[in-house]
Amino acid sequence: AQYIELFAGDSGFVIGYNEIPDLTRTLNWDSDDSSILTRILSVATQFGVELSFRFEVRGLSVIGKYIDIRKHIGGNKGIYLRVDTDLNKIVTTSDIADLCTAIAGTGGTPDGSDTPITLKGYQWVDPNGRYVLGGDGVLRDPVALRTWSRLLSNTNT
Repeated sequence: AQYIELFAGDSGFVIGYNEIPDLTRTLNWDSDDSSILTRILSVATQFGVELSFRFEVRGLSVIGKYIDIRKHIGGNKGIYLRVDTDLNKIVTTSDIADLCTAIAGTGGTPDGSDTPITLKGYQWVDPNGRYVLGGDGVLRDPVALRTWSRLLSNTNT
């Protein structure tokens, strides 16, 4: 729970169910290029648990966002469903696990230097006007940020 709370940080997600509250391990990562979701899923893998994400909704407002830590989710019930017999409609969904609102590009470290190559100080203007490269070297997508920001809430639109 401590690692997940650390990585979920200001996302608004909190631990819901925790089926392993007393299990402890010391973990470390060799790089900092992982997304928050990748880190959280890595924690689950290293603890041998499965995660589910759920929302509590009242009316049109999300009032709670939870990450549940489970020893095991689901199972094979041996039930077979047949299209046009047991199922009337199949609905597909997509996920946004690879969605980025900003990227800080980091390259290799040149010989004789301790600093990796970045976009800091590089000048570039998107010809379509969607992406913005800041002086800090971070390429941002303001359109995606308005939709997917971790900091969006009912009070911070």
